[in-house]
Amino acid sequence: MPFQINYKRSVLKDLKKIDKVSGERIIREIEFKISVNPEIGEGFTGQFKGLYKLRIGDWRVIYSIHHESILVLRIGHRHSVYK
Repeated sequence: MPFQINYKRSVLKDLKKIDKVSGERIIREIEFKISVNPEIGEGFTGQFKGLYKLRIGDWRVIYSIHHESILVLRIGHRHSVYK
């Protein structure tokens, strides 16, 4: 059973900054990869333990897993998403 995907309000602002083709690709990857297997992304360590990142080309999706849902926290370019 796929996990429910929830987006933080700031993620919608992040998506508006991304070109349309890349944005559609990122949403597709989230809906079809993360929702089926949320641990597909690489887990963080240290103070960000419990968060995951998924690489989609030059873009990164930062998310957390909560029981049967996933909360997407941030989407950004690899150079600036971690700041």
